[in-house]
Amino acid sequence: MLAPGDPVPWFFCDSTVNPRFFFPSVADKPVALFFFGSLATPVMTRVWDEYLAAAHRFTERGFRVVGVSVDPRDRQQPRLIDAKRSFVTLWDAEMKVSGLFGVATRLGGPGAAPGGTMPNWTYAPAVCLLDENLRVIDWVALGDAQTHVARVLARIDAMPARPAPRLIEQCAPVLQIPNVLDRQLCQQLIDAWETEGNSESGYMERDAKGKLVGYIDHSRKRRRDHFLPPKSPLYETLSHLAMRRIIPAVVRVYHYEITRVERFCVACYDGENGGGYFKAHRDFTGAESHRAFAMTINLNTDEYEGGHLVFPEFGPHLYRPETGGAVLFSGYLMHEVQPVTRGRRFALLSFFYGEREARVREQYAQTHGIGHETRHGTPEYERLKAIAQSG
Repeated sequence: MLAPGDPVPWFFCDSTVNPRFFFPSVADKPVALFFFGSLATPVMTRVWDEYLAAAHRFTERGFRVVGVSVDPRDRQQPRLIDAKRSFVTLWDAEMKVSGLFGVATRLGGPGAAPGGTMPNWTYAPAVCLLDENLRVIDWVALGDAQTHVARVLARIDAMPARPAPRLIEQCAPVLQIPNVLDRQLCQQLIDAWETEGNSESGYMERDAKGKLVGYIDHSRKRRRDHFLPPKSPLYETLSHLAMRRIIPAVVRVYHYEITRVERFCVACYDGENGGGYFKAHRDFTGAESHRAFAMTINLNTDEYEGGHLVFPEFGPHLYRPETGGAVLFSGYLMHEVQPVTRGRRFALLSFFYGEREARVREQYAQTHGIGHETRHGTPEYERLKAIAQSG
């Protein structure tokens, strides 16, 4: 089943309004995707009628309701045909959409849809709440049919209020992705920094002889880092989440194919002793010229003050994603981490690139005598196993 934070692959599907309904066309507002399966039972008919009665309440909350039926008999249901202007219904007799979301599971052997004709499938009716970028917010199981619609509306009401529209005069060309990591994983990464060792974070420059040397300079940077071992469970988990949640977003927004990740680093900016910070810099110079995208994921947003990410070339605006949320940006962009004034800011840092940049890196290594391991003793990069489906 798609989990909160996962993007929904784009697809076409037959529907009450269009035989080739393009699902991303609903992405102008959040979606309550109701996998009801079949209206063959009185219980599900009653639940659907409650959705119809509550249509104005979903509209007031800015949500669109889309139903999913896997029963061919539902094509003759007046409830669905008459409601098509308010609630689109997708016809999913082959369970491709339901299977994609994980609500339908084949038990083995050939079969057809629930409602009496497909005994070899299990179906778990539920609502999948999606944001405007077609990422999963949460699931609400059918549960008690009498309270189902009320529970869906309550979950929507518990979401943070959407910001009011405002005039944007200038903003940095960055991509913000919420819910890349859940809070439990964020805490695991912080624990790894605490228990598995960390070291002063420097930067690399060439000395007078042209040799690449590491420097510690608190006038530019004050941070302590823990680099995750490439074969560790945490590293593998992060690689998997990058393929599911980062790569598809970059493909859709930038039409860029990420194939490699440099490393995963847990960084700590401590508010003590003048605060942790990193003065304005770029990540796409010299030995770092392969870094097409930099990524920062906040791990404990509510536990510190200051520490905002700033892109000074694009105004004084402050970036501070919620816990588990990511900011991705071009390695060319100048960026700065302002001083943490209270507490400790933990962040997961990484760099992504593609095959063209990989060749640039190989050439730089050959020209300047840089080996295939970083100064931290971890492989320079590893091939991501696949590009997640981007639509």
